[in-house]
Amino acid sequence: MPSVEFGLWAPDLPDTGGAPHLRDARGCLPGLQGYRPLQQPLVTVGEAAGAGAMGSRCLGIVGVRDINNVAHMFGGDSDKLYKLQLPKTWADWSKGGGYTTATTTTRWRFGQYGDRVLATNGLDPIQYLDASTAEVAFADLPGSPGKAKFLATYGEFVFLGAPESSGMAIKWSAIGNSEGWTAGVGLSDEQEFADGGNITGFAVAGGSLYVFQDKCIRRVLFVGGDVIMQIDKLVENIGCIEPSSLIQFGRLCFFLAEDGWYMWDFASQPTAIDNERFGRWFLERSNRQHWYAMSTVIDPKNKLFACAFASNDTVSSLADTVLFFNYELGQATYWDCSDTIGIEVLASAVALSASLDDLTGNLDTDYSISFDDPYWPGGALYFAAMGSHHNIAGFTGPNVEATFELSALALFDGQRASIEWIKPLTNSSSATVAAGAKVKPSDPITFQSQVSQQSSGRCPQRGANGFYHAAKVVVPAGSDWTWARGVEFKPTTARGLR
Repeated sequence: MPSVEFGLWAPDLPDTGGAPHLRDARGCLPGLQGYRPLQQPLVTVGEAAGAGAMGSRCLGIVGVRDINNVAHMFGGDSDKLYKLQLPKTWADWSKGGGYTTATTTTRWRFGQYGDRVLATNGLDPIQYLDASTAEVAFADLPGSPGKAKFLATYGEFVFLGAPESSGMAIKWSAIGNSEGWTAGVGLSDEQEFADGGNITGFAVAGGSLYVFQDKCIRRVLFVGGDVIMQIDKLVENIGCIEPSSLIQFGRLCFFLAEDGWYMWDFASQPTAIDNERFGRWFLERSNRQHWYAMSTVIDPKNKLFACAFASNDTVSSLADTVLFFNYELGQATYWDCSDTIGIEVLASAVALSASLDDLTGNLDTDYSISFDDPYWPGGALYFAAMGSHHNIAGFTGPNVEATFELSALALFDGQRASIEWIKPLTNSSSATVAAGAKVKPSDPITFQSQVSQQSSGRCPQRGANGFYHAAKVVVPAGSDWTWARGVEFKPTTARGLR
């Protein structure tokens, strides 16, 4: 009775033969030995109805700690900036008069310079507030820095990317002064690049600033003197083609290049993470016209990179699919959330300090995080999403439905056989299994109906006759389980040779 481990999710590989792998790994997360459950974003009834929400679709979000180590969350929509207040209300924190109404591709991007939170949408002057005194709304950053699509803090400088003057230029503030923007004063200056394409984002690591362009990556190093900034082209012919794909945490970043997804540690060359596994799947499933609306996040607690994107199955730009990649294990999965929640933005959120007096609703049912958890004193990072209800939700709800489809394998020494039963190797007693079979490698796999487990854990099967056999395991939504790693097959008597 062959026992088969699921293996990697690799939808780009042939569906027959070779090493066992998963054709589908949906609604789950990669694990060290198999796969783990994925919890859905927890949304209360009031939040689903719009209580405490932003006014429209979220276009950017950030969590920061101020100079007193107090946590804050800020975000923006089409014409406002907000501050998240307890229990979970997005309060309008816009400057007087608000902001230019966003275009389709507008995004709010944020940075932090000491205690100062900076924000830009490319349409309005750079915004700022001092986080420790954030009872004051955002305002235009003094010094006339102008407008820009991107910003970053590098050492004692604020950098802007793609300013009004050119999509291929960067400019930086005076040293130690986020309000000093006169070129030639205090080491402030501007540099336009002759090649590499438009700037698509920044990253800061190891004492250097990295400038991402469509077709290359440059390194900026502060050297002072007449040179001020030494700029070198570090990576040729690989760049970030979609600004919304770029995400960094510490000395690790991910970005989408013309030929697929890359991971980079800023020391070696960027490494492709999707070759011959899920690269073609992503390009075929995602709607390239809506790439501007994707969002990415790194969840250090679970060692995950995640990207929410709109698939070709949706007519809107709202994300209906989330790609997950465990960067320590090198394994990926995904979640089709089209029937659960539309995702506006993924976020590495920071918990705000809260007491029981700050919370509303039913404390027994509306809050899935234990009140003994370090989340509540504030400052803890957590994986979250802004949903189509325009409010933030942590991935702390019930487990979503998980589906595992094993590739077709020649399991029985070249003999044609039927499947008598399949046992799912998981600690979920509610998991169901369907057997699949084909005669020739070129045939499509035909699956039987899903069958529940008997008391022995076996799922009886009828039919599924062929030379190649597969299995589809489904763990229902809301089920209590912690691991799934494979299946065990029991064939009937062999019925002929190939």
